[in-house]
Amino acid sequence: MNWNGNDKVFRTYFHGKKKQDKEKVRCVPAEKVKDQEGHTFEEVRDDGFFGAVLNPGYIDISFDTKEMSDAMFDILDSQSLHCLELSNPKNGHIHTYWKKPKDWKYKDGEDITLACGLIADIHSGSTFIPLCIDGAKRFPPEYDETDENGDYDEVPKFLYPVNTNKKFWHMRAGEGRNSDLHGYILVLWTQLQMSKDEVRRMYKEIINPYILAEPLDERELDTIMRDDSFQSIENDEVVPIESFYDGRTFLTDVFSDYMIEHAHVCKISGRLHVYENGIYVYGKDKLYHRMLKYDRRMKRNNKAEVYEFLWSEAPEIDGGMKPQYVAFENGIYDIINDCMMPFSPEFIITNKIPWNYNPTAYCESTDKMLDNVSCHDKDIRYLLEQFIGYCMFRSNVYQKAVILVGSGANGKSAMLRTIQAMLGTENFSTLDINALNDRFSTSLMYEKLANIGDDISDEFLHGNQVATFKKVVTGDRIKAEDKGVEPYEFNPYAKLIFSCNDMPRIRDRSGAVKRRLIMIPFNAKFSPDDKDYDPHIEDKVQTRESIEYLIRISLNAFRDVIKENKFHESSATNETLKSYDTENNPIIGFVTELDEGVHPDDPWKALIGQPVRVTYDKYIHYCDSSGIHRMTISTFSKQLSLLYGIKSSVSIIDGKSHRVYTKEKQ
Repeated sequence: MNWNGNDKVFRTYFHGKKKQDKEKVRCVPAEKVKDQEGHTFEEVRDDGFFGAVLNPGYIDISFDTKEMSDAMFDILDSQSLHCLELSNPKNGHIHTYWKKPKDWKYKDGEDITLACGLIADIHSGSTFIPLCIDGAKRFPPEYDETDENGDYDEVPKFLYPVNTNKKFWHMRAGEGRNSDLHGYILVLWTQLQMSKDEVRRMYKEIINPYILAEPLDERELDTIMRDDSFQSIENDEVVPIESFYDGRTFLTDVFSDYMIEHAHVCKISGRLHVYENGIYVYGKDKLYHRMLKYDRRMKRNNKAEVYEFLWSEAPEIDGGMKPQYVAFENGIYDIINDCMMPFSPEFIITNKIPWNYNPTAYCESTDKMLDNVSCHDKDIRYLLEQFIGYCMFRSNVYQKAVILVGSGANGKSAMLRTIQAMLGTENFSTLDINALNDRFSTSLMYEKLANIGDDISDEFLHGNQVATFKKVVTGDRIKAEDKGVEPYEFNPYAKLIFSCNDMPRIRDRSGAVKRRLIMIPFNAKFSPDDKDYDPHIEDKVQTRESIEYLIRISLNAFRDVIKENKFHESSATNETLKSYDTENNPIIGFVTELDEGVHPDDPWKALIGQPVRVTYDKYIHYCDSSGIHRMTISTFSKQLSLLYGIKSSVSIIDGKSHRVYTKEKQ
């Protein structure tokens, strides 16, 4: 073939000269190249050393090994690409020439990793490209294809440079290629904005047959390229990176507006959130990750500027958080209407349960566990199910906390761990009841579905501890603080669940805490000597099958709470709470002891006609002997009035006037 150069690719040609480089003979220009007119191909073609300079709109992508050159040649042929290819007859290394794309922003260089996994040198501009070295000519071309208009292709995406540590060239089975190819999808999208179809085609038609040492079988390749591998590629969105810059100047407002529109950045409870995998998540790290996902070139100061802009401009959307919607791995479940819906940023949800919602799930082990820990009391079991369902409801509107009460080996801890497994580690905190108001502890309940404290302390609770407990249970606004961050306020929706052997005493003169407590007795005793003892029961009830069943029955039970606007009543829990009230309230305990069982249903009758001073002295003795803090006589009398409707009035005893207790008129 008689080749006369290629004026479409090459601007001009230059005489060269020999340069000995170690054992390698090189061709370097024998005259000034930059901005020079040079010569025609005919004027240099008979030289032993000569080369060319590319036209401004063209790029040279070359390969310095015979193996990669052969792979590239096979790719050109299999894909029917339109380019010029010239090869070195001595070593088989090839150069490929392409039109420069409009979005090309890459610098020339050597040993550059390309998207398909090949390693190449890239040259453009006034670089001198040898065409003949010591008489060895790199022409005529073995491959020179143009389209129907006589044009060459722009550089295809699979030959774009990427910044990655992945090494796919001749990677073999057992070297992590499946996981690397899976993770590489996000690299291709964030850096090159490659669509799902482009990635799939490159994996199937280029990387698998020509780059890997041994091709993956079709089943493996399909697994890597399954739809959920592309969840990070949002609707094949192509990010308009160039619009974020004016020349080299980063446009903070343009990029920030793009984040608000496409990443759905917003403020919830005064904190910046971004929509990710079906829910809204908070944290500066989450926002920075999304920024880099859109533009890998962002500098540290750019990210800081965007964050400040978002802080001032992102919309506040607290009002749109409807607690009836629960996010699961397979979509959004509507508790009230008992239906599933696809993920959408319109659902303002900040927690995802890490399991599927399965309306037909069943697990015998879960049934057995719930029956056993509730001692086959259907009321207790149903109440447990209702409260577990309540944990997935992002509101504390029903104003109840649960305490599992009972001593040793009764399933309390196993029950709590199962609830934790259901909720997922991101969705619960583990504060003790006496730590709820600690300075840096309150923030741990932010956007948590539950606070689950196992084997809590029996220390006396009073003051701010009790106040914070009541606020969390009712969902009232509380103040939180993280180290090094300005304090903030939020409305908690974490359900308080505790377990204990002995209940802590709580200062509760108004009865507000008592009204908010559900005390569930755990009276079972599990022993290896039991006929049906199963040492592996906890593992069995934390399987996918078991958790999905627990989710189903708990949400069904909680739906009744919504309908009836209250939790199920249980005589056993009511008795447990009544017994605790007697132990916790020194007034009730004192009056019950004073009555000595004469009036079991109305122990206050023992006070009628008793002198106030004498009764108070007996109360002091009761407190001192029980280690209980005393009330003043006026507070003592107020509590009697509040609890029993008893007041003091003047009465004549032995000819003297005394204040005695009488029943208030109804």
